[in-house]
Amino acid sequence: MSAADSAADRAERAGLPITRAKKRADRNPERTRASILAAAEEEFAAKGYDGARLANIAAGAKVQQALIYHYFADKESLYEEVMREGLAGTSAKVWELITVMQTAVSAHDGRHKMKREDLRTLVSAFVDLLAGFFEEHASLVAMLSFELRKGERAVRFVEERVRPMFESVVTELEKMRERGEVNRKVSPRQLAITAVSIVAYPIESKRLVGAVWPSFDPHGTERKEHVVALLCGALLP
Repeated sequence: MSAADSAADRAERAGLPITRAKKRADRNPERTRASILAAAEEEFAAKGYDGARLANIAAGAKVQQALIYHYFADKESLYEEVMREGLAGTSAKVWELITVMQTAVSAHDGRHKMKREDLRTLVSAFVDLLAGFFEEHASLVAMLSFELRKGERAVRFVEERVRPMFESVVTELEKMRERGEVNRKVSPRQLAITAVSIVAYPIESKRLVGAVWPSFDPHGTERKEHVVALLCGALLP
């Protein structure tokens, strides 16, 4: 680490103003911004918000530390953007799935029920979405887990960005339960949490599960079919 970087890092830890170097022309701003976000995600995941250092993020992105301020106002805005962008793609897919659920529910007039095959298709899509998120965004999940243990920053983020999706899925399942399309004895809220848990745990705990079952593949066809069958078995009346 250079002397300049050390001084900036000390100022950052002490909460002192950091002198910004003169901005240089960036020939590929989109790529630079993406590199900074990727490096920041790794740093925040490993050390949490308080422990993360902009100097380390700059080194990981292979840019000067001062360049970070060209894209992000401060450390907190960088953190929030990492969280927002990390969830953006999955959020869009969740809302698409919720729209499909809403369309399926509204397509019936009370005399016709959703076919079992249609319900299985919805469950399968939901499982794929969850598995893809936990596999592709391991660092984001680590960031959330780290911060949820001690701070309000991640709690607010989950409340604002994740809870509305969860509540919408639960609402559509409740409508289906009222129509008799899913088991009336099952709590949609409990089932939604269970679905997330049985998909996420083997992915988040690969080493532990692998120690018990060395050949286990959390993304294999066998695992997916088992989870889908388990959830459909609970849902179907």
